[in-house]
Amino acid sequence: MEKLKRVLRLRDVLIFGIGIIIGAGIYSIIGKVAGIAGHGTWLSVILAGILSMLTGLSFAEMASIYPDTSSYYKLIRDAFKIFGGKIWGFLVQWSLLVTSIFVIATVAIAFGGYLSKFIPLNESILSLFLIVVSALLAFFGIKESVNTTLFLTFLAVFGLVFVIVLGLFLAKPSKEILLNFEFGSNIFYATSLIFFAYAGFHLIPAESEETQTPKRLIPKAIVLSILISMIIYTLVSIAVINLLDINLLAISKAPLYEAVSERFGKQAGSLVWFSAIFATSSTVLGLTISGSRLLYSFGKERLFPKVFSRLSKFKTPSLAIGFISLAAFVAVFLIKDLKVTADITNFLTLFCYYLVNVSIILLRVFKPKIPRGFKVPFSIKNIPLPSLIASFFCFALLTQFPAYVIFDCFLIFFLGMVFYFIVREKYIV
Repeated sequence: MEKLKRVLRLRDVLIFGIGIIIGAGIYSIIGKVAGIAGHGTWLSVILAGILSMLTGLSFAEMASIYPDTSSYYKLIRDAFKIFGGKIWGFLVQWSLLVTSIFVIATVAIAFGGYLSKFIPLNESILSLFLIVVSALLAFFGIKESVNTTLFLTFLAVFGLVFVIVLGLFLAKPSKEILLNFEFGSNIFYATSLIFFAYAGFHLIPAESEETQTPKRLIPKAIVLSILISMIIYTLVSIAVINLLDINLLAISKAPLYEAVSERFGKQAGSLVWFSAIFATSSTVLGLTISGSRLLYSFGKERLFPKVFSRLSKFKTPSLAIGFISLAAFVAVFLIKDLKVTADITNFLTLFCYYLVNVSIILLRVFKPKIPRGFKVPFSIKNIPLPSLIASFFCFALLTQFPAYVIFDCFLIFFLGMVFYFIVREKYIV
């Protein structure tokens, strides 16, 4: 079977991870978080970062055990072997595939909304333009795609650094502003909301087969991408509550833009607006790459038609890229309520986080001697405490979703099971 090219170094994978994490989320959701946590927004951001890091450590150990694009499936298959592991492994990778398509579509819609302010074209046309360009970049080679992601991520981070400089150095925050909040349930609720702004690190292992020495580099990239994102997010949260009144932040659809525009004028705000365009672009490109690798691994493991594991002359999974992009293309027109779509995506992501954390614990118990290039630290009798804590919080967050979201997600699981037991068994295996 043809293999993907191992050309990515630590810098490449790290920038790829940051590019997916720092997408459009922080540009829009920080206002809603500020409305809930008030001046304690920065604390919610830090707590969410810590929770993400706990789960990130589990993903890092997973990537060191299974350094390929099927790592999610193989981990859960082996951990839940006596409980129908293959089915659970399929459902996790199926969920990641569905969320990749949904997020590509929703972020592309956000891109169309941002860009339509400057280019008088229909938002859907601009959204589809981004999906097509991302597919072409992904098709012509992983190195070229990652270099483009590096450039877009630099511009996206530049916008956030610009906000930090304005909010922390030109308008210095006072201790009274930072400490003027009550530590209570509002902080934890805001933490659950901003938690999803860190989502994306879980897709870094999808690049394992294109990374040099993945057992060593992928775990490093996961941990560093979360850490760097947490530092940037924390500084941005302090800056933004210093620049704009909490009540105005809470109702703003573009909080970073309005915070900068209010204090430094609309020209300064326009820089932030453009950086949001670059942030959405890097996220769509990154998800097109990682989502196609998930589908490629499905084909390789005979969980989907084998044709999806075929590579182009550029050593990229061309049919997988085309399928992911076409599905996102259709989703742009099907998505009517962005909030419901975001809730479904968040539930499916948390479901995957929960099972990965539990699987790491089970493997420590049932397969303690399996080679691990990285181990989650702080264990008691070989039980990793970070994974245990993370699984508890992930399960707790899963119970907080509305009933209609849980119903929609179980419908997605049902469709996956139909494919697994009927289509796959009859036509593929």
